[in-house]
Amino acid sequence: MENMKAYEYWLLRLPGVGNATIHKLLGIYGTAYGVYRGCEKKDPGFEKLIGAERLGAVYGFTKEEDITASYEKLKRDEIYFVTENDEAYPERLRGIEKPPYAIFAKGRLPEDDKGAIAIIGARSCSEYGRYIAEEFGGYIASHGYNVISGMARGIDGIGQRGALAGGGSTYAILGNGVDICYPALNRTLYDSILTSGGLLSVFPPGTPPEKRHFPERNRIVAALSDIVLVIEARAKSGTSNTVEHAMKLGKDVYAVPGRITDRLSDGCNILLRQGAGIALSPEDIIKEAEIIRNRKFGTTVKGNDDKSRLIKTQTGKKELIDFVDFHPKSYSEIYKRYTRVNKGAVLEKVLQELIMLSLDGQIVQIGSGFFYKNAVK
Repeated sequence: MENMKAYEYWLLRLPGVGNATIHKLLGIYGTAYGVYRGCEKKDPGFEKLIGAERLGAVYGFTKEEDITASYEKLKRDEIYFVTENDEAYPERLRGIEKPPYAIFAKGRLPEDDKGAIAIIGARSCSEYGRYIAEEFGGYIASHGYNVISGMARGIDGIGQRGALAGGGSTYAILGNGVDICYPALNRTLYDSILTSGGLLSVFPPGTPPEKRHFPERNRIVAALSDIVLVIEARAKSGTSNTVEHAMKLGKDVYAVPGRITDRLSDGCNILLRQGAGIALSPEDIIKEAEIIRNRKFGTTVKGNDDKSRLIKTQTGKKELIDFVDFHPKSYSEIYKRYTRVNKGAVLEKVLQELIMLSLDGQIVQIGSGFFYKNAVK
């Protein structure tokens, strides 16, 4: 098994070979060792998938690489290397489109059965944003939820410091190797996270932080979270990219409102106008997180209206109402989530059914095409 891990590590580090090509190679050769044998024999199928422009670099890397020694060094550095074949691979990643072939981690991997909330926002935040991020991070972590973020300067790192101060766990998803602390000013946070959480990356150790890496980092932040909370963001920013990934993955997005004259609040206020949940207090986020968690297990939970209600776990075919949340989502977003499970569904018919569910009182329609589930029905 350990020998196979060494070949998996080799496969991930092939120069110029990305996630999609790795999955295609595994589809042909079955295992990383099988891919290696194809490379060693210069199999035509291997060469065709790699492509002429990358072939020289791949063959050169493989010739120079001591596959076993490289993997042994990874273990000595206490860096976990977890692929889709491993039981420890996060379940939240298995369910997304184009899951990363592998994850590197220092410290721990986030628990699959524990709720997770991302706290993201502006790097150049205000004192107000700093205060809110720390308060939310501490409260969320103290209530047993993992705080997920990118350890960036500003809101990300402050929210994670709050989580540690609250005695909870936090996980930093990096746009570089887990052996590199970026930004350097967060060195104390980097070290502290290892005491109760972990540092994760889809990029091999030694990979420097580069702008092109961060969209994938943002996608993993969204994928590993049940809720994405935005605290201060400009209209166009890296935060917006994480939110886009969250919406595509069907995750709930919340935003802290701000003054309409404050450019650091533009991103949050736009999200609220588009139907994101409004976070007026940390309790709002925990209540929503409890609904999401209990929805999975079919237990009775206490909602915002202080009335008990039963969230039933759906078995078998998922109905349209199962893709409607307890805070507003646009019909187009509901449709996208619905068609991931029910292929070939027609948008017009989905919209008609949403209207019928609204007339029946099972869901509520607000604004221009936004719907949410009626909690007291």
